[in-house]
Amino acid sequence: MHRLKFFNFSQTKRTKQITAAIVVLIVAGIGTYLLTGSRAAVPYASSTADNGSVTSGATKKACTGASDGSCVAFGSAATCPLSAFSATNQPACWQPFTATSPLNSQLPASPKLASYSSQVMSHLATYNWQFTSSTAFKFEVSTDSRPVYFAHPSDPLIKLVSCSGSCKDQSGASIVGTSFHVPLNAVPGTNGDSHTDVIETDTGDEYGFWQASVNFTNDTMTATNGDKLSTVTDSGVQLQVGADAAHIALSGGLVRPAELLAGTIKHALVLDVPCVANGSTSGIPSSVYPALYLSGHTIASDGCLDSSKGDGPPYGSLFKLNMSDAEIAASGAPSWEKTIMTALAHYGAYVSDTDTSSDGIYIFRQSAPSWTNLNVQDLFQSADSQLGGSDGTYYNSPSGCVNNSLSAGCNYGLQSSIPIPISKFEVVDPCVVQKTC
Repeated sequence: MHRLKFFNFSQTKRTKQITAAIVVLIVAGIGTYLLTGSRAAVPYASSTADNGSVTSGATKKACTGASDGSCVAFGSAATCPLSAFSATNQPACWQPFTATSPLNSQLPASPKLASYSSQVMSHLATYNWQFTSSTAFKFEVSTDSRPVYFAHPSDPLIKLVSCSGSCKDQSGASIVGTSFHVPLNAVPGTNGDSHTDVIETDTGDEYGFWQASVNFTNDTMTATNGDKLSTVTDSGVQLQVGADAAHIALSGGLVRPAELLAGTIKHALVLDVPCVANGSTSGIPSSVYPALYLSGHTIASDGCLDSSKGDGPPYGSLFKLNMSDAEIAASGAPSWEKTIMTALAHYGAYVSDTDTSSDGIYIFRQSAPSWTNLNVQDLFQSADSQLGGSDGTYYNSPSGCVNNSLSAGCNYGLQSSIPIPISKFEVVDPCVVQKTC
């Protein structure tokens, strides 16, 4: 009896062991299939990480649902490394400054308007300000005021030895005595502003200067005003001191050749206008967020000096084109102009500088010395000829204008018979981009 009971017990135990082994094998097999079939055999990181270091081309950005409102996007930075930029390689995928910067913030379809919007627009209509004509639109190499150079550690190391005005970093510390890399022959633009803008591709630091002079013989630079900031962690606005009148980084808002070729501009633009408000005749402020005044500038010097012209918009004014995507698509404008119009409708354009010589409003684009001073093909001239070659909107005068300086009479660009209607613009309240209204 005892043997039988033992036998029965042994058989039951052995059966359970075999059954358990079979179950383990089945579960393991199913697990292996699911892991390999779902391509999850290799461990992967969560896309909603909200703390820790961000490396290997990942970027941190705002997102909904994360505990601190931010998450990590993988791969986007790796596809467009700033370290790969050069005079001949400047792809559209790079976008300077933080995602929350006023330069990179998309506007609502119907933003709150500034209290002086109608007053400013009435002024523009009265004095016939246009983008750039009432019967046409030109996007051209009209000024060499915004050269941007991309520097590498192998480029000459230049020291800022003097600054007659103020040259500071974002903490307010002087940058006189600072050394940074500058490509050989990357000299300032030749107009009165003598701007130069250098971006260190290994760090993302940007050095922008007004009335600058570079001496490559003794590796020195002088300037009247300048700034140092980061194209990675800074907003590009409200600098301690600015190289342009509105205290917007020189690279901020510029239209670049690759963006126009790609057919998308994902940031606000910057404008050159005939004059700005002097702040005394109409109650319109002389400057608004995100603009500040340069040390040494006075309100009167940048206001509308001809009193018969009334009062212009403030520095920092954000103009928005009040047209829908459908209206832009139906405008009859060439594709390159629609790209610009879409940016004006989605992001707007900031009043950044003045030019009292005309009543035209000009959109700043990265200018020719960015390439011609380095003895390479002007990427904008190449883009212009590609975009306007098929529809006849490209012009080049004189013929064969390649790698020539503006002083040599080189003039080229894009011209459309479809104007961008000034009557469709409005001035956005600064609280919109400040996110306080």
